[in-house]
Amino acid sequence: LFQLALNGDSSDLNHKPEEIYSPQFTVSGCLEKGWSLENGVWFLYKRDNPVEQFNEVFVSDVSNALGVKSVTYLSTASGVKSANFADKYNFEDMKGLIGDSGYADYNAVYEKIKNMFGDEAAIEYVKLIYIDAICCNQDRHSKNFGILRDIDSGAFVSLAPNFDYNISLFGDGIGLDTKKNAVADPFIRDLCNLLDEKNINLVMPRLTQAELENATQRSNTSPMYNDAVRYVMQRQQLICEIMPRICICSIDNEPDPTDSTEHCDI
Repeated sequence: LFQLALNGDSSDLNHKPEEIYSPQFTVSGCLEKGWSLENGVWFLYKRDNPVEQFNEVFVSDVSNALGVKSVTYLSTASGVKSANFADKYNFEDMKGLIGDSGYADYNAVYEKIKNMFGDEAAIEYVKLIYIDAICCNQDRHSKNFGILRDIDSGAFVSLAPNFDYNISLFGDGIGLDTKKNAVADPFIRDLCNLLDEKNINLVMPRLTQAELENATQRSNTSPMYNDAVRYVMQRQQLICEIMPRICICSIDNEPDPTDSTEHCDI
């Protein structure tokens, strides 16, 4: 069933449908996916083209470097794979809480998470949106983020790690180079509106170019690598310049997140 799910190959399938119980029936989405058990660990394989494969690996490394937990994507011959992050928990995507289209209203999602799961979870959501803004992730629909619950009690544990970055980087904003364009960018604009309207002062680490290159060195043989590094550095700078509520500071400097007078130092 793995080969059928990932590659459409049914040559080894010789069971009656009613005899089959498989994790392959749990996957969804528009890209081919399949689960594989490797040395006791379940990995989700996903078919990606070379650009999508690069985006998945690069952005997962950027997210982890910024301290925002993400699955770690590993390159495969046909795309990427990632270890199951819900092996000890139940994963619940956000569709059940916000519906199919609710993800587009950052303010409403923030309030829903804050009211149901608390301030810490709400800030983790804001950090997720920051990653989307800095990396231009165009695919944050309501099934592409969610929460982890305790298997026995169903109690909320945390937001799930970030995942699914194949439609990230460059996009329509490859020429983004001015504050005017940054304000018009929907990912940056909506993040800034959320912070303003909810009076949120967000503190995020500042990645120098050297730190970004070190964090993403798994991708540095790709012809897209240098452009991706420049693109993320550029968006970090632009977000900082237009949004005083975000303090982007070096990792060893931890300003008071309640102090709205903090400014960026890039």
